[in-house]
Amino acid sequence: MNTKSPNQIIKADRVFDAKSGTSFDKGAIKIEGSKIVAIGKQSDFSNVEDAQEYSFEGSTLLPGLVDSHVHLTMPGDGSSVEDAMSLPDELLTLRAAYNAKNALLLGTTTLRELGAKNSTTFRMREGISRGLAIGPRLLLSGRPVTRTGGHCWMMGSEADGEDMIRKEVRTLVREGADFIKIMATGGGTAGTISHKTAYTLAELSSAIDEAHTHGRLTAIHCLSSQAMEDVVQSGGDMIIHGVFNTSDGAQVFDPRLAEKIAKSGISVNPTIHVRRIALKIAQQIIDDSEDERQTVQRMGELQKNMQNDPDKANMTPQDIIRLLEKGFEDRVGNARNLLESGIKLIAGTDSGWGAYPIGSFVDELECMEMAGLNPGEVLLSATIEAAKSIGCDDRVGSLEVGKQADLLVVAGDPTVDIGTLRSVKAVFLAGERVA
Repeated sequence: MNTKSPNQIIKADRVFDAKSGTSFDKGAIKIEGSKIVAIGKQSDFSNVEDAQEYSFEGSTLLPGLVDSHVHLTMPGDGSSVEDAMSLPDELLTLRAAYNAKNALLLGTTTLRELGAKNSTTFRMREGISRGLAIGPRLLLSGRPVTRTGGHCWMMGSEADGEDMIRKEVRTLVREGADFIKIMATGGGTAGTISHKTAYTLAELSSAIDEAHTHGRLTAIHCLSSQAMEDVVQSGGDMIIHGVFNTSDGAQVFDPRLAEKIAKSGISVNPTIHVRRIALKIAQQIIDDSEDERQTVQRMGELQKNMQNDPDKANMTPQDIIRLLEKGFEDRVGNARNLLESGIKLIAGTDSGWGAYPIGSFVDELECMEMAGLNPGEVLLSATIEAAKSIGCDDRVGSLEVGKQADLLVVAGDPTVDIGTLRSVKAVFLAGERVA
């Protein structure tokens, strides 16, 4: 733990090439300080002096994972956003640090935070930089920009009208935001409707334009077709969720819109497992509850925290199970449609939200495989493609000379079985072994 040498040699039975999506056998890399200085066959590094050597048999060496979508101040225990954000900022900052450490130790070496309360994650990052905690490389949005009473309003960046929206973007940039998160529709916040747009085209365009003026990329929460249409017209950078809901709430895939997204080059983070975990928890509630009354009570709590949709009130436990099964199937199918339309899918968990604990990146990657990517493509989506999409591929995302030595070693071969990413043998951040 926490061992760092000026020169290190890392050897493994396989090394994953994030350019081709394949591995080569008996590979090794050389690290000097925090950077990769050489990559090749193990035989190329047989006589290196004054270097600490690590040799991992039966294992694969690959770049540290890049999660493009987390909520560090959320607990991932099924709590609603209203309950989670009711804690004092000091506790939320501690929770963020706890979650960031867990993500790092399980192999995520770069993490993009997509919405936290007030200045909590900015303070958390400062604490890590001062050596008070450990965590991955962080790209932070701070508070998401949302309409008054909109999705995640309690995080602290409500703004309406073009001028106020621009001012809020400028404020976030001043405070240290690396990019800007924008809520273009409602979501899982009480009083919002997920399939309704939250901003006019002019308002959304002002947020994106102001972000770009300050050199910041944008990530836009979209749970409706109209919102995605507006993102394309406004020149946004990444669509979050990317669900094709009509204005009356029906999920209907629109191939014409999908083609426009593909041609625009805008990527989509499909967030699939957040639906599957809700289904698993509902099934567990039914299995574990001692009587029907307890089942109804606990399922009612899950339902309340799930969507805040008044049309789903007074559902039976089995009704909720069927609803969740369909929700997961629809989300997988939606991602498959996006992929088949030529849209770049970017791995990102949405963890912290709902019942999805931070650190379980592999669950989302398995869902992306269900949507039609092969394991090598999934790995690319969780490494170099994710790094490109969030603007840090010059430093991380692949094992290349000159890049930061952010490394993950796992038992087995994830290009064959993506689940082997759970078998973490070592994690390096900037050349320092942290796990």
